[in-house]
Amino acid sequence: MARKYNLVCVQSAIEIIEDPSQKQATISRNLERSLRVAEGAVVRDEARVVLFPEGWLQGHSFARTKADWKAICIEIPGPETARMGEFARQHEVYLAGAAFEQDPSWPEVWFTTGFIVGPSGKVELRYRKLQEHNVEGLIPNVSPADVYSEYLRRYGEDSIFPVLDTPYGRLAIIVENDVNYFELTRIFTFHGAEIFLHPTSEENGPQFPSWDQARRSRCYENICYLASANSGQIISTYHAAYATRGSSTVINYLGNPVARIEGPGESLLVSPIDLQRLRYRRLEGRMNFPAQVKSELFGKEFGKQVLLPKDTGPATRETGEATIRRLQDKGILGTP
Repeated sequence: MARKYNLVCVQSAIEIIEDPSQKQATISRNLERSLRVAEGAVVRDEARVVLFPEGWLQGHSFARTKADWKAICIEIPGPETARMGEFARQHEVYLAGAAFEQDPSWPEVWFTTGFIVGPSGKVELRYRKLQEHNVEGLIPNVSPADVYSEYLRRYGEDSIFPVLDTPYGRLAIIVENDVNYFELTRIFTFHGAEIFLHPTSEENGPQFPSWDQARRSRCYENICYLASANSGQIISTYHAAYATRGSSTVINYLGNPVARIEGPGESLLVSPIDLQRLRYRRLEGRMNFPAQVKSELFGKEFGKQVLLPKDTGPATRETGEATIRRLQDKGILGTP
């Protein structure tokens, strides 16, 4: 076990795939550019874990049709992760990020997928984003919860909340909107997660100071590290108004930011991770929140509720609105 090491967030410049026919060329440019940027921190600062943003290979475009979204998806594992594997083997590092993925054996659906490529050169962890924006009508993908029964049949129960045990700690990935759900990170903590890798893609907006607060809360309540890599620059002919906030950050197990990029632009954020001190802190009795959770009581109350049901099929804005109406009818949500 490495007692202390450097982790790097790569705040990448991302070229958006605007024409699916240019998919491979655009992905290749994004991938090679990001690896060149990361190599500086790996060689100079001896970073052992490298995190890229959400969608850094393909870019976000809310103007895409459903067909175009599927057309830009990659396979994981696939050629892109094989190229990352070459880099990971050469430098003996772990590379993590999130991309839009489709399993060719399941062409009806596609996922936003977080993954980690290890020094083995292989994909050592794959996590499909649970808290998707499809219920808000923003992206026509699916969460594993939407197709839960079939998902378990294909991939097994262990695929829902995967944690990777490495010499640099037990790593879990949460993607973008996932950070707003304390239930998700608490379950990962119960699975042993110590360091959350949070690839994200966040525009400027009034909600994001609250997202920063959520990141700090997830660390404080779970006694964990969290590294969040955001896009640094959007390269696009048609998306000049898409202004990324940048602000990639690393937060420690006390809930305090220890490193941060102040604003947008392509950049590197290098931060030490004190794995030994984290593990000592988790053995302390005082304010040890994971060890003090009244899980039997809370689990019973959670079990009484079905908020957003699983197995609804690909969720839509109508799925979310139907849940809100049902909560109103039950008296859980008051009517203005």
